[in-house]
Amino acid sequence: MISLNQNEFAELALQILDDGNSLRFRAHGESMNPFIRNGDILEVQPVSGDTCRRGDVLLCKLEGQRIIAHRVISIQGEKGQRSLVMKGDSALCEDGITNYEQVLGRVVSLEREGKEIRIDSTKHRLSALVWNYLAPYSYRLYWKLNSIRRRLNIFIQPM
Repeated sequence: MISLNQNEFAELALQILDDGNSLRFRAHGESMNPFIRNGDILEVQPVSGDTCRRGDVLLCKLEGQRIIAHRVISIQGEKGQRSLVMKGDSALCEDGITNYEQVLGRVVSLEREGKEIRIDSTKHRLSALVWNYLAPYSYRLYWKLNSIRRRLNIFIQPM
């Protein structure tokens, strides 16, 4: 495994995906909980901007070489002038507008605890969109349920 800073990762990701190859990397951060977790290994495939749909998780390059993998929650504008509204699943507000030129690729799957999970399926995209539609309630519910689960794990653990 190679460790890169943001600028090095942005350059490498752009080069790999522009050549038509897939990219795998370890996700860092909590912005995509509960669908993508810190430490999951993401697989990104090249994508042309005009094929992006609501619910897709896209790898995008923002100003200052910052790279994010967030979900498309809406598409604005007319054909040829469209832009994407992105949001992390656990964020309370949108990231803002992203242009198609900033899209590096689409996250198609993740690996968690040795299992592959497809996140480009219709089922996954729809459940994530419902999750985002219910925000901020879904966000609060997630943390409440997570807190309860952690407490129960403490009581269930053998002594």
